[in-house]
Amino acid sequence: MRVRTLSLILLVLFVFFCGCASKSKAAVYDTPYGKITEGATMPDVMGILGNPDDINVLPAEKAELWYYYFGEDSKIYVYFVNKKVSKVRDVTEEEEKEKN
Repeated sequence: MRVRTLSLILLVLFVFFCGCASKSKAAVYDTPYGKITEGATMPDVMGILGNPDDINVLPAEKAELWYYYFGEDSKIYVYFVNKKVSKVRDVTEEEEKEKN
């Protein structure tokens, strides 16, 4: 009886922790112009950053890469897969890190 109770408790804990581990939070990209969440739609991004300065369509990957240039000092790339944000890169921050 004791082994059965212990097995049941372990099973319940295992299921609980597996369920918690599978719920990952979406990445949030903090840009100088607003926060963009992984999974955000194209209209969501346009509402934060405006119209992109350039767009590169990648049909094979069902993806688009949007380029934003805010003067010489700020460049942001937004990568969409299936019309949702997959990644955001603030190239300005990366260039600053390379200089130092």
